[in-house]
Amino acid sequence: MVENGWLDLGYNYLIIDDCWPEKSRNSTGYLVPDKDRFPSGMDNLAKYVRSKGLKFGIYGDYGTLTCGGYPGTYGFEQQDVDLFTEWGVEYYKLDGCYSNQEEQQLGYPMVSAMLLEKQQLGYPGMVYSCSYPAYWEGSNHNLNVDYQWLANNCNLWRNYGDINDSFEDVKDIMAWFARNQIYLAPYAGPGHWNDPDMLVGGNFGLSHDQNKIQVSVWAILAAPLLLGNDPRDVNQYDVEIMQNKDIIAIDQDPLGKQGYRIQCDNPACAEASSSCYCNMQAWMRELQDGEYALSIVNLNIYGQPNQYILNFNTVLIDIPEQEYVFREVFQAQDEFSYTIDHSENFVTYVPVNSCYTYILSPATKFATLKNIPVHQNAEIEINHKENTGRKKISRRKNDWEADFLNRPGPRSKKVQFGL
Repeated sequence: MVENGWLDLGYNYLIIDDCWPEKSRNSTGYLVPDKDRFPSGMDNLAKYVRSKGLKFGIYGDYGTLTCGGYPGTYGFEQQDVDLFTEWGVEYYKLDGCYSNQEEQQLGYPMVSAMLLEKQQLGYPGMVYSCSYPAYWEGSNHNLNVDYQWLANNCNLWRNYGDINDSFEDVKDIMAWFARNQIYLAPYAGPGHWNDPDMLVGGNFGLSHDQNKIQVSVWAILAAPLLLGNDPRDVNQYDVEIMQNKDIIAIDQDPLGKQGYRIQCDNPACAEASSSCYCNMQAWMRELQDGEYALSIVNLNIYGQPNQYILNFNTVLIDIPEQEYVFREVFQAQDEFSYTIDHSENFVTYVPVNSCYTYILSPATKFATLKNIPVHQNAEIEINHKENTGRKKISRRKNDWEADFLNRPGPRSKKVQFGL
């Protein structure tokens, strides 16, 4: 993580998942690290991790057992918090296997109060990840899951089921978040985030373009970015996707607003239904300084690039009618200006099983910064270079060249997460 540049880009937590302790607590009730897997002990491992500039995280479960069958935290809350504080843990994932809803409703805020008390005593604060909604949400939002309560007690919370190394899982999570977004987005913000689970690119189940889709949508969702791969073995193509500075900047935007899926297949098919399959979709997020992030996703699996028609007159995101510079984040040269008019459609062509992800910046803002006139435009055809089919968009393109390659990386105090 350090040698390959992940840390420099903000992936600064290394988190130990389930199955790390012995099967039984010691005679005084404390958890004991597995002696074969962690022969030097967890305290020494945590010190080593911190010596590399990383932060150390650990897994627990608010139940009698963890999901993997190891000792749970239920009944040992204070001992576990004391132990993890002693080790210098700065990220605490508290799962919810082997406990019921009433126990979790008492337990999650209890542990939150213990962590806050430690912080008030001068210990480093722990990022606190709760799994409560993952156990009690349904296919459609369960109105008994109180996200304001979660925001008051947790820094992030797993909303839905575990992700596997499969694009079908990625699509399933995307669909769930879109279906329930009006209940989720209002409670996301600095210090409290919805968590759609790990990034699985760089393993075996996603193509490079499918990896682009996942990181793009997760960034629109303001999701914590957790690597669910072995960063030592990720191929260079996926490294470039997951280390993309613009994707990280979108995800870490200081405004902290979660985005939405704003449209399905076309303006007449804005929401998924029995007659609207949502094989193409647009996701959008408001950023600071009048910018927006837009990802147009094509989930069709074969054929030439498909036309996508988008109307920005959406009730979920109110984008002003003005001229913007559109810049595709994975293709630095792909940049054009376009004046948004709510009465007109934006048309583009997107390759199958892929996406285009743009940062939209007010043209006047960058003209002022670069001291370049705004209105020297020409009608051109834009052809996305990586696509094999002929695609054209009639757009106005400013005749200046702006250097966006050195945009800052993470721009928020919200943490980035590592393995």
